[in-house]
Amino acid sequence: MEVEWLLRLYQLQADVEREPEKAGPWAVLADYLSRKGRQKEALAAYSEALALEANSPDLLTKRAAIRLEMDQFQEAIEDCTRAVEAGAGRTAWSIRGDAWLKLGQADRALGDYELAMRIDEQVGEAFLLRAAQRVKTRDFEMARADLDQARALAPKLEARIRELLKSIPDQ
Repeated sequence: MEVEWLLRLYQLQADVEREPEKAGPWAVLADYLSRKGRQKEALAAYSEALALEANSPDLLTKRAAIRLEMDQFQEAIEDCTRAVEAGAGRTAWSIRGDAWLKLGQADRALGDYELAMRIDEQVGEAFLLRAAQRVKTRDFEMARADLDQARALAPKLEARIRELLKSIPDQ
């Protein structure tokens, strides 16, 4: 298995050396490295591809995904913003939402999730975070609404939802 991986890596690197001025071989190498868990090297290869094809929505989105995995949230947001401006679809909005959520920006995360038409437990987490932020500002009615959304999207958050509800006065 290790030998096969190294042979494939060698082939992809040879492709890059044959056509270093083309983004395609760099992108294929980056995809391969990413699938193999070599995120730092994949990030470098995506950056090389983007140096040759700066406005590729696909490359920007893939590099953003790597940056998100590497906890480079602001850089992921920047790549996704460029990707969206270049015509990327829902995946870029979704990744950017995840990055905003990691930075504690629930409103921005939810806005991007809506544009991505994404409905999953991560979106439930964003509603829970925004509810907590609304409780701090004493916007209890909107906090309850966000908790209802979190409950609908992520039933496994129920214990955390109940805990936050304790801090909301009865109507």
